[in-house]
Amino acid sequence: MLHLLKYSFLSKIRNFNIVFWPLVFPLVLGTFFYFAFGNINEADFQTVPVAVVKEASADTFFMTYLDEVEKSSPDLLKAEEMSEKEALEALQDKKVEGIYYVGKEPSLTVAGIGIEESILQTVLDSCENTRTTITNIMKKNPQMDMETMKSLLSSDSLVREVSLGGRTIDALSDLALRSGSRPISHLWQPDGV
Repeated sequence: MLHLLKYSFLSKIRNFNIVFWPLVFPLVLGTFFYFAFGNINEADFQTVPVAVVKEASADTFFMTYLDEVEKSSPDLLKAEEMSEKEALEALQDKKVEGIYYVGKEPSLTVAGIGIEESILQTVLDSCENTRTTITNIMKKNPQMDMETMKSLLSSDSLVREVSLGGRTIDALSDLALRSGSRPISHLWQPDGV
């Protein structure tokens, strides 16, 4: 009996697919993930300085959006209003990473390609996506009030962080669960429902 077990074990070890994929590959992949993402919490992301050049017909929605981004994530952006000449000089001197031109349509000018520039572009894209969402909602349901709109755009009631042990680690969702919050589907129903 031991003789059969020994030869069965040896024949399985000699088969590459049986040994590599379930045993070796997870160890190699785990090692790569450890080296790639092991110190991600210690990464020192810096606040991104950006110049804002307001033109005569400045888009108030973008300015409000930019203020809200600064308030909600003060470590993300530091926007400073400047004239166009001052902004271009600051961009050349690398005092700012980009320039938001706020006219009828906001635009972004950057001097390089990197994480900071990507963050600035993402903020601009996010603003445009939010504007499009609000416009589409108002077209479909023009009688919707602003409080309902704010609760639709807020993700606080939609997201809940839970640890692997099953305990809630997000204080906001814990508070929301105790206050009996409901999904936002009760706020707006499609026509005919």
